[in-house]
Amino acid sequence: MKERTLLILVAMSFFTFGMAQPFSEQSDKPWKLSLQAFSLRAYSLEETLAKMDSLGLKYIEIYPGQWLDSDKTQRVNHRLDESQRNRMKAWFKQYGITPVAYGVVYPEARAEWDTVFNFAADLGIKMIVTEPHMDDVPIIDSLCQVYGIRAALHNHALPNSFWHPATAESLLNGRSSMIGICADVGHWVRSDIDVISWLARLDDRVIGIHLKDLNQSREKQAHDVPWGTGVCDIAGILRQLNQQSFSGYVTIEYNYRPEDNLDEIAESIAYYQRVLSRM
Repeated sequence: MKERTLLILVAMSFFTFGMAQPFSEQSDKPWKLSLQAFSLRAYSLEETLAKMDSLGLKYIEIYPGQWLDSDKTQRVNHRLDESQRNRMKAWFKQYGITPVAYGVVYPEARAEWDTVFNFAADLGIKMIVTEPHMDDVPIIDSLCQVYGIRAALHNHALPNSFWHPATAESLLNGRSSMIGICADVGHWVRSDIDVISWLARLDDRVIGIHLKDLNQSREKQAHDVPWGTGVCDIAGILRQLNQQSFSGYVTIEYNYRPEDNLDEIAESIAYYQRVLSRM
């Protein structure tokens, strides 16, 4: 209880003193902290960027399906025309936020994969997060090398096709370093996967991570709680990522109560900073 109270006070001070760049002091780490926009899916992309700016977060993973703006006439997707993409670029510039990943996407055909990569290239996105048809992995690897954009195989919980990391590990055998794994920690815990052991085993194949803390393990309906207050051993995960020289984006994905979770996200950021300060 005392630990939780301390974290809340730190999070409150974060807002009170307006820390615009709360992560600059952690520049010695080879990764950056980002936010999966799905965390704020109750809001439009434009609104999400404003809220991220208030938190000091400067990197975003956008997802297909979020409303572009409060008018709710168009959703984020890889088929947006040039004018809509230019609106997104203007918002990214306005808030000083960089789109670093796009996903999770589920293309159905080769032509759609080309569309996805073209969209990412146009926005300057460097990683596509996906749960593809397994037969598409060679095509994805080839496109990664053509575009200079990485792809990461994502997992949902059991019975998802990628629920066990051994599946992605096998599919990536012999593939280039441009394609790897985005480990969704929350879904691993829901599926009773030993997170730290598998991170160590996969090593540099882990090129992205969706970091979550949950209120219970081995339960598909488990929900997010502020980092450091649940069952996911966030501190141990961060130490393991540091040990294996992870150099991607540690992405906050806080899916619980998306209409009112900024305080919990801020509390998670405060815990993250505290852990990193001891590493």
